[in-house]
Amino acid sequence: MVTKNAININTSASGTILQGAGVGVTPAFSTATYPSTAGSSGKILISDGTNIVSSTPTYPNTAASTGKILRADGTNWSATTATFPDTAGTSGNVLTSDGTNWSSSAPAGGASTLYINYQWTNLGINYNAGTFTVKGATADLSGSNIAYITFQSDTTPGQSVTIGVTANQDFIDDAGASEIVGNLFGFTSGVAITVDVPFFIYAVINDAENAVSFMLSREPGRKLSPASANIGTPASAVADVQSAFFAFNSVTVADYDTNPCVLVGSIRMRMSASNDWTVQALNNKFDGIGNFQAGNTFSMPLGQMGATTSAITVNAGTPPVFTTTNTTYRISPEGIVLYSVYLFGDGGTDGSGATNAQIVAPYLLPTTAPPLGSAIIATPAIAASVGIALCSSQSIVFYVGAVLQTWGLFTNGTRQIQFTISYNTLF
Repeated sequence: MVTKNAININTSASGTILQGAGVGVTPAFSTATYPSTAGSSGKILISDGTNIVSSTPTYPNTAASTGKILRADGTNWSATTATFPDTAGTSGNVLTSDGTNWSSSAPAGGASTLYINYQWTNLGINYNAGTFTVKGATADLSGSNIAYITFQSDTTPGQSVTIGVTANQDFIDDAGASEIVGNLFGFTSGVAITVDVPFFIYAVINDAENAVSFMLSREPGRKLSPASANIGTPASAVADVQSAFFAFNSVTVADYDTNPCVLVGSIRMRMSASNDWTVQALNNKFDGIGNFQAGNTFSMPLGQMGATTSAITVNAGTPPVFTTTNTTYRISPEGIVLYSVYLFGDGGTDGSGATNAQIVAPYLLPTTAPPLGSAIIATPAIAASVGIALCSSQSIVFYVGAVLQTWGLFTNGTRQIQFTISYNTLF
């Protein structure tokens, strides 16, 4: 039964409120109920799907400083300490922290498509006044401009681990107070190299999987760093073999030996007669992060790996002097070497002796799978296509049938050696 109160208005359930229904229309009570008390400070009215209730969390009663937003603390809502931008900014921008507040800005290192690789992000290099540096893509690495590198896990094979790098790493070359002097990388001590030599930049993870050291090597395609005896540092010039690494910083090499590494880029260097190295001016075709000298052509350094002074012929017996010495080689990121030699013309001294004719190669030759190919040899006695055989891990010899060719065949007059071979130096 509907009852009426003292002012002749129908009564209703507890908690409902009287609502106007329009001009000339009798007011009516709400279906939903409302709380009879205000609730604790900071609570607001909110629907529970049936009635209007006092909220469980509290809300601030005043507007905070410009740019602050509401944030839950697990119990209540309050204004953030940091401020946020009011507009999205330029297309491609990201939220960036300055250590206090957030702003809309371009990604550190520029647009992401310029520096993101499936194994690294935000890396670049720089060479200035004798200092070579691995840095961020467009700015120095820091806590707010981090490079990330993903490695195969050393402790859990089959899994990966991503490490952030927050500081530049560098070394000084022969143009300054050199930190790389005395590291031979497989070359002959005391013999200057006046042509470019490719070097490859690696990131190497430590045993604890929480730090990264950047290192150089002559070899591309390595998946693990070498043993500690073959990791040189600014404090220890022991990177003397072809497969050696040189760490930019004086790290504890035992923490980084035989660990997963990532090939990230390349440069070119030359060596002085005092065994010191100079980085060559960077170019954007072959050098840099993500560049691995693919397609670049190099010349075999003369007088190296046991060769005669200013030549590529091995100094055993008496090698002949040729009028023309042309050599080229390339090395792929997988370690495949393509080596071409053209020696031609009587340049003076005749060959003599029964010592096998030998030519040195720019990278070590595999002893288990020697290079395949043939050569053209011309002497006063023969002019033929001959076979190529492995003499040592650094030189090749030539044969006709089962007879090895000797320097003694290259007497006065016609002389020529010409060949191209391909081999994998990562054996």
